Amino acid sequence: MATIARVTVSPEIFRPLRLHGGRFETPEGGIAGFPVEAIAELARYERLLVKVARELWITEHRGRQRAPKGFDESLRLRLTAIEEGSVQPAFAVAPTRSDQLFDPDNWLDRAQDSIAEALSAVVSREPLPSAFPVAATSSLVSFGSSFAVDEQCVVSSKRRPEVIYSQQERRHLLQLTAPDDVKFDGSLVGRISALDADRRSFEFADRSGRRASGTFEQHGMFDELKRYMEREPNATIVRLACRYSTDNAGRLSKIEDVDDVEPVVATADPLAPELRRLLELSDGWHDGAGMGPTLMSVEWVRDFAAALDASELPELMVFPTLAGGVLVELQRRGTRWSVEVEPGGELFVAIVPADGNPEIVEAESVDDVINRLRALPA
Repeated sequence: MATIARVTVSPEIFRPLRLHGGRFETPEGGIAGFPVEAIAELARYERLLVKVARELWITEHRGRQRAPKGFDESLRLRLTAIEEGSVQPAFAVAPTRSDQLFDPDNWLDRAQDSIAEALSAVVSREPLPSAFPVAATSSLVSFGSSFAVDEQCVVSSKRRPEVIYSQQERRHLLQLTAPDDVKFDGSLVGRISALDADRRSFEFADRSGRRASGTFEQHGMFDELKRYMEREPNATIVRLACRYSTDNAGRLSKIEDVDDVEPVVATADPLAPELRRLLELSDGWHDGAGMGPTLMSVEWVRDFAAALDASELPELMVFPTLAGGVLVELQRRGTRWSVEVEPGGELFVAIVPADGNPEIVEAESVDDVINRLRALPA
């Protein structure tokens, strides 16, 4: 009996982008890898790539209304590795079949060139290139919708220089296209009101007080939202994981769906009134200067207060810092003790005695800060 040899064809490896900043950075002592919550951006990228390739093929083959059978499938990507150097996904591309009437690798490269050229124009604050397929514009706009302000994507191609794309550049793209119809995937912080079970809708006020209508698809989400709906100004401040839209000025205009809700500052939390006031501050709160406190710094103070004894809370005073952090301090027997929480969560404890040299140390955790507080003379 003849032996049939099985031939393995090595897949083509495709490295079109790198991601860095924010969720894509490996924390000190942490585990390198790709954050699972951001995988949706890779799916958006693949949809964009396939859409551009298909439209370019149709444009070049006038008289054809659709691409050949199997065209889209031949461009589908498989995530095979996450390589070092920021976060660089490595994709495998399906090997070309001998009976195909087109070359998938060629259209893959051409689509990537077209995307890189379009993003380069956006970064340069120029109109989209005339050669970029109009039908792929919505897919281009969707890509990057979950990027945080400190996250960037470096897009590369064989024929063009690398281009760095971020949420800031994406806002320019929104102005070039249809901003009212463009959606963001991310989170919002604010209060819930006017919940309607039949219409699966609610009203929402963000940190700036801007109000917008929202909807939810999951039937069980009504009970989740209802848990946090209270009379203002004492309503729980929540974080919504959702899809939302903004107007031309970047102000919240609509919430289209809610995936999750969690409390940020609840009515019963220690220091709740002070924390609410911090979250209501916007950029420019101090005579045009001063950044609004970051959510990270406010949440740290919330967790710090929750770990204290009730008898320790009345001594504390809470202030915003101009840099967007929070300062917590107290006076005890002529000694001033304070902890400054910087916008990114870094902690610095300062102890200034009435008749001695001030001591400033970097702290590592809530427990570390509490230990330094309790070491003060009673």
